[in-house]
Amino acid sequence: MARRMPTLIEELVDWLRIPSVSTGDADPEAIRRACNWVCERIEAAGGTAAAETVDGGNPMAVGELRAARPGAPTELAYGHYDVQDPGPLDAWESPPFEPTERGGRLYARGAADDKGNFLPLLHVACELARSGELPVNVRFLVEGEEEVGSASVLRRLRDEDPGADCAVVFDSLMADERTPAISLGARGMARASVEVRTGERDVHSGLYGGAVLSAAHVVLAMLAEIAPGRDGRVRGELAAGLSRLSADQRIVVVLRDAFGFSYEDIARTASMPVGTAKCYVHRGRARLRAGLEAAATATGSSDTRSPAADGQP
Repeated sequence: MARRMPTLIEELVDWLRIPSVSTGDADPEAIRRACNWVCERIEAAGGTAAAETVDGGNPMAVGELRAARPGAPTELAYGHYDVQDPGPLDAWESPPFEPTERGGRLYARGAADDKGNFLPLLHVACELARSGELPVNVRFLVEGEEEVGSASVLRRLRDEDPGADCAVVFDSLMADERTPAISLGARGMARASVEVRTGERDVHSGLYGGAVLSAAHVVLAMLAEIAPGRDGRVRGELAAGLSRLSADQRIVVVLRDAFGFSYEDIARTASMPVGTAKCYVHRGRARLRAGLEAAATATGSSDTRSPAADGQP
């Protein structure tokens, strides 16, 4: 009798039970187990996989499933198995590492970020590989440091070309619970450490406060120089390379926010899927609002609020 393969939900529950916390009091053993869990599934589907580390960091599950035909393109499937510390346990309705179903939803730390997101990629690729129907080569890169900066995976990607034609990342949002959204790019992140010193030694605030330049005030002034202005726009240097909203995107946002059209009405009017209309609105509101406020300032108008500004979704 053939052994029954675990279902997607059974696999997810099994993975979610591993407390692979990378922040705060991380458990190295749980981190290793969560990484090996991924490798074992790739190998069981006929692929190759190994837990790799960079400079002593948390291990990454690096593996590959080969396509059923030669010459197929290669996809890089990225995910992360690490999760954030659950925080106060009494704030949870159910234990964070005991997956619990309530109202058709599965609650656990990592259920939405990112084990629950990534697992369908892994599960489907493994099932297709087992049946000899995998249409592309799939290379996996599943890290254990996403919640703490991704130092290892960034180092690996800088030092070694993943050799992929595209990358798929299931670690983002949907337009709603039934409408998937495809993100074509991300704005990324820039980090810096700045030390400001305004004197050679500490001085008493009662004697010198207000007279001597405060390092905290200098930092606040520096941040004010780079923060968006009241019009919602950032400095020109920081906006370099940004693309403007397309005509379709501007129309959709105006229909929704200025005229109160429903997403379904917009979709019919603009001949686009409802999910596309929602994505256009969420992405374009901030930019359009800045433009409306600038136009109002130029014409002397004092009210540029849209329905969204009054709390409507």
